[in-house]
Amino acid sequence: MYDPTIGRWISEDPIGFEAADPNLYRYVGNNPTNATDPSGLIPAPYGTLPFWRTEPRSQLNISGSTDATFVRRAIASLDTHFPLRTIPVLTPNSQAPAFSAITPDAASRSPRTMNGGGVIVRPIATPAQRARINIRANLLNLKQRLVDGIYNMLVNNPPELPPVVPRPGNDDYARAANQAADIMIRATDEFLRTHPGARPSLRARNGVADFFGISNPENAPWCGDWAPAMRDAIHQGINSGQADSARLYLRFDPAQAYDPGWPFNLEHNFIIVRPAGHQTQFSRPGNDFVDPVILLFDPWRELIPAVYRPSPWSEQPRRTPTNLFPRQEQLRPGRID
Repeated sequence: MYDPTIGRWISEDPIGFEAADPNLYRYVGNNPTNATDPSGLIPAPYGTLPFWRTEPRSQLNISGSTDATFVRRAIASLDTHFPLRTIPVLTPNSQAPAFSAITPDAASRSPRTMNGGGVIVRPIATPAQRARINIRANLLNLKQRLVDGIYNMLVNNPPELPPVVPRPGNDDYARAANQAADIMIRATDEFLRTHPGARPSLRARNGVADFFGISNPENAPWCGDWAPAMRDAIHQGINSGQADSARLYLRFDPAQAYDPGWPFNLEHNFIIVRPAGHQTQFSRPGNDFVDPVILLFDPWRELIPAVYRPSPWSEQPRRTPTNLFPRQEQLRPGRID
């Protein structure tokens, strides 16, 4: 109900905080010129902040679900109702919704034929499908972390640009960070869409493959499969004509942590994110030096789009860049661009 005397609504939103607006008296986001909601029950429009804040978490939460129909419907809706075509622009260093992990469902049940009978409970959603749901359910959290990391890197380490290029400001860096974050999110999601195993040793990726121990880049991709795919997808996005700021201020290089001296030949692949003009300073195996400027993009680790700071070799050698990928014929620690 609206009171024209005081110029405000005096009844609360009938769907309460599900409208993703902390002000329960606000109507259509204070935008009545372009939106109407006579019943007060219309969900947030696709692609908006309220949509991504509420709709995926309510419609895709398969955690522990025993409802096979609901789980299959959630999986089928990933590219129809929840495509990553429109991702909101975020302000750097702003508060984001907390990360709420989607855990496996329990919707596949089959009779146990041995060991006294009973029922075997398995998830319907593959690890990759659950990871894709996680991206949508936590989109604002994941993008905020990407934007913050890239933006702060650029602000603290301005890119080296040709003299004819105007000096960028913080708004330019924010735009670049948003563009890069969108590209990295979509690249991760597309790889998961086409690689149902997500990474080795997760099981439940494919019943037949699991039973016979079959492993290939599609059902059990290693970091060596992820990194080249991320490189190609990021470069395609950067050069699409819709990421002008990211293309100007950022560089993305495939790299790895490599130590042939380890008993099992340590090798891990990822993408280095750096300001334009910055020359990556690589580490030696066993040396705790790390480049203080760069970030690592490594979605293989947790199956989410995220950037990390390099770690000293003694702490996490798989997060210590030693060389570009593919490897050079001879590793030379130092400055390589």
